[in-house]
Amino acid sequence: MSGPKSFSVHVFDANLKKIFKLQSQINQIFQELQNFFVLDKELSISFDCNDFINKNLDQANKHLKSFELGVKGTVQQAEHDKIKKNIKSKIKSLNKILKNVNDKKKDFLDKRQDYLSYVSYNNYFENAHHSFDQFKTNLTDYLEKNIKNDDPGLFKKSKNQINKVKSSIKKLEFKFGFQDLEEKGKQKVNLHINQNEDKVSEIRNQIAKKKLAESLSQKMDTTTTKIVKENKEIGHLINKINDKLDLVENDKIRKRFKNELVNLRKSEVLTGSYFYKEFLDGMKQSEQNQDFKREIKNLIYEINYTEIADNLLNGKNKILQYAIELLESNTIKHYKFEDFKTQCHFLKEENKEILENEFVKQKENEFLKTQLVNSLKNMHYQVMDDMEVIDFEKQSDFLFKVPNQSNYLNLKIGKNNSIAYNFLIEENKQELSIEQKRRKVIEMESTCDEFYDVLKNLESMGLEIDKIKSSDADIDKLLQIPKKYRAKIKEAAVERRRAKQIKTKKRYLDE
Repeated sequence: MSGPKSFSVHVFDANLKKIFKLQSQINQIFQELQNFFVLDKELSISFDCNDFINKNLDQANKHLKSFELGVKGTVQQAEHDKIKKNIKSKIKSLNKILKNVNDKKKDFLDKRQDYLSYVSYNNYFENAHHSFDQFKTNLTDYLEKNIKNDDPGLFKKSKNQINKVKSSIKKLEFKFGFQDLEEKGKQKVNLHINQNEDKVSEIRNQIAKKKLAESLSQKMDTTTTKIVKENKEIGHLINKINDKLDLVENDKIRKRFKNELVNLRKSEVLTGSYFYKEFLDGMKQSEQNQDFKREIKNLIYEINYTEIADNLLNGKNKILQYAIELLESNTIKHYKFEDFKTQCHFLKEENKEILENEFVKQKENEFLKTQLVNSLKNMHYQVMDDMEVIDFEKQSDFLFKVPNQSNYLNLKIGKNNSIAYNFLIEENKQELSIEQKRRKVIEMESTCDEFYDVLKNLESMGLEIDKIKSSDADIDKLLQIPKKYRAKIKEAAVERRRAKQIKTKKRYLDE
């Protein structure tokens, strides 16, 4: 005799698994998009993904809900064909949504790179103009020191000429796609500043030629003396160094290089081109460090705005601490940078797998609940809950009225996809006669057989069901409905009467 049983269930159908995995990927990316934003008040630049999210949130949530196969009753060949069609259609829809959210993620990260490129260009623009202003100030100070007392008129005229040489290049405005404009924009700034420096240098040269060639050559400080002695190769190297100085985004490092260059040019010992080449190599290393740090910051940005599995939070914190150490160091070794990238890669891959497995497990559980409830409902078992408000994600305890009986079926589904059900009667078993008890046992056996048929149908839909525990139908297994379910039964009865009254009233009005 068939009686109450418990089972464990898992989804084995590859296409069903694919649906749950696609849902997981969509869910993860959508959460990332909700956290993505750029807000730079100083540059008046801000953008995010809110318009996309608001436009696509309803559709995404719809496709992230528990998947239903959309079949009723016993699964025959026609139903099998319908199941395959529904699954194929679902996978196609999910792939379309996944492509959509993936494209949006790439679009945002691309726009963020446009923003970072503009920040780099803006820093270069400001640094180049600051260097040019400092160049004019230094030359004016030099002239004041060397010719003001001897020829105040010439000093005043020269100072006015120098001040009239001003930058006229207009700073580019930010727009998406700026990463393609960054390099050309910097080159234009560099060309313009160099042309202005040449104009100012020409003023100095004219002064030397016209009146002070001898006297100035005697009064020049060691820096000026060295400039006169510099050969073409050193001059070329210095020009390269000056061009690279304005590309250094860190103010502290840029000032350090400028001071070191001044000291190099003042040195009476380090006079060969070798030392300038060495200086330039040091700047190239700093430039590489700057690139490393920029990529490290990008990786940190992605990690910080990605949902991380609980058991990986410690690993995430270690990586972030490693990132801080690298960003604070003066020199980043190439192997350390590659090590950091590798750690980030494995963290993201492991995190993706863990979150996907957790999400798939949750969706399997929701799928199992949905299919069991709908299958029983299609067999005319009355659900003691409003089907429209059942939350299959959170609810795991369901009560059904058995068709053509006064008895109930209590179905419980665990997080590990375990299934247990109990056959419940309204009456107190002790008050029933022997014949009534026998009748209840027969009804129990019939109900348990029907439930087992439901499970067999689910197996044909892609679920593997293993029996864990079983018992025969007998009087000892008759259980009275617990108090916690009685209120639910009364509410359902009231709702049925109300629905019936509305239906009767509507029919009356239609007549």
